[in-house]
Amino acid sequence: MAVVAKEYRSVDRDQAFLLPPSMTDWLPGDHLVWFVIAAVQRLDTAAFHARARLGSVGRRGFDPDMLLTLFVYAMAHGVSSSRQIERLCGTDVAFRIVCAGDTPDHTVLARFRRDHEAALEELLTASLLLAAELGMVRLGAVAFDGTKIAANASKDANRSEKHLRKLAQQYLGTAAATDDAEDALFGEDSRGDELPEDLTDRTRRAQRITEALEEIERRKNAEREQNEAERSAAAEYVTQAGDPAGKARAGKAPRAADPLAVARARWEREHARAAARFEAYQVKVAAAAGRGHRLPGTPAAAPHEHPRVAQLRQAYQDALATAEHPPT
Repeated sequence: MAVVAKEYRSVDRDQAFLLPPSMTDWLPGDHLVWFVIAAVQRLDTAAFHARARLGSVGRRGFDPDMLLTLFVYAMAHGVSSSRQIERLCGTDVAFRIVCAGDTPDHTVLARFRRDHEAALEELLTASLLLAAELGMVRLGAVAFDGTKIAANASKDANRSEKHLRKLAQQYLGTAAATDDAEDALFGEDSRGDELPEDLTDRTRRAQRITEALEEIERRKNAEREQNEAERSAAAEYVTQAGDPAGKARAGKAPRAADPLAVARARWEREHARAAARFEAYQVKVAAAAGRGHRLPGTPAAAPHEHPRVAQLRQAYQDALATAEHPPT
């Protein structure tokens, strides 16, 4: 017998801690992030440390090895934007592990990439070579075409290294272009997804959301009322346009009026008026004939021969064709 749940699972965002105290327990041992961390620890990063400024006044800088690990892991996941790396350091468990919870600003990441472009290309290529040597067919989203580097096949090894270096160069080129485009879009110091100041406080945020929802509903109601008024005006216009006893509606029809309905109403109105005139003329002709006279003046045209009726009939047929085969 199936058990019927009577309530949802609890969603308690105020509970003290959701993750184990140690970061090493946050992800399983076979997660890619542990390999990337271990790989960078064994690769030669002396060139990056040589340019680091230690012992100066001010805040301590970020460990180059940590920043390098971020770039290798970001490359493995196709993340080229420094801003996106910064975001992921605050929201993605693996990225949080890499930076140990100390999120670098996107400007720091972009500057590090620019200042160490050549050395970073070497480091990224070396990380890909290491993964391929270990028999990995890909590093995250970066595929190696299944090529393992063979020690006794230098020609193949060089060709493989050239291919992997090209992957590293492509990543760095995309990263530079992405950062430049986002700098132009958001400003160099802005991440681009910051909340407005009045949405950062929990109490004020709830109030502003309520106010915004009320404003959205007010606009929707106003739009519904406007649409209803436009539909009513359009219906009245079509009715008047088709009234043989009314005055012809000149000018442009309301936006909400159906062009086909307007064209048909105008045609039918003029047809009815022409038919009434023709019928009245026929009565006069018969009366004059009874008196032995011939009715003077221009004869009234039958509705199907009336030029204005023919013009409006053609306008209706054109509108019908447009409705059946709208322009693309």
